[in-house]
Amino acid sequence: MRKFLCLLHFFLFLAFSFKLLAIPVAAQQEFSTRFSSIYDISSEGIATVSHQVELTNQLAQVYASEYTLTIGSTQIKNISVFSPVTQVETSITTQDNSTQITVKFAKPLVGKDQTLRFTISYINLDIAQKNGRVLEVNVPKIANSDDMDDYSAIIRVPDSFDTPSVMSPPTDSITTISGQQILRY
Repeated sequence: MRKFLCLLHFFLFLAFSFKLLAIPVAAQQEFSTRFSSIYDISSEGIATVSHQVELTNQLAQVYASEYTLTIGSTQIKNISVFSPVTQVETSITTQDNSTQITVKFAKPLVGKDQTLRFTISYINLDIAQKNGRVLEVNVPKIANSDDMDDYSAIIRVPDSFDTPSVMSPPTDSITTISGQQILRY
């Protein structure tokens, strides 16, 4: 019987930064940030990752023209970025065991309470390791999660693996739907 060992050590780091065109004020006061991550782990240990990001302007004269996501891995491929509200230009840099995905917005949203929504997706070969009948999953923690107004993560693994034997931090819930265990944080 396969065991699913979910070690959520949060050792990979994701960080975000903004290039702002306005009076310098702490980013936490300038933007409201919502960040939702989904990690689909295959039975082979390949992770398909999707981050849905929402940046809401808290001030009328401030807007984000660029967003950078730093991932503590160089095993990233098939990177894509999509925004339903503006065209985006993406650049990828790999250095010092990390990958930086920089998203430049063609038409930043200006004005208080304007929300810029976009999704960053990629495949990460470092998140999960299959060791015999054990699947170890190490999901990244957002480095600046204290600055975010809302952060959530979902991990989906095949239900052919047993219920996780070790988890840190504990999940909000674990359900099984359509052949997948779904862990919510």
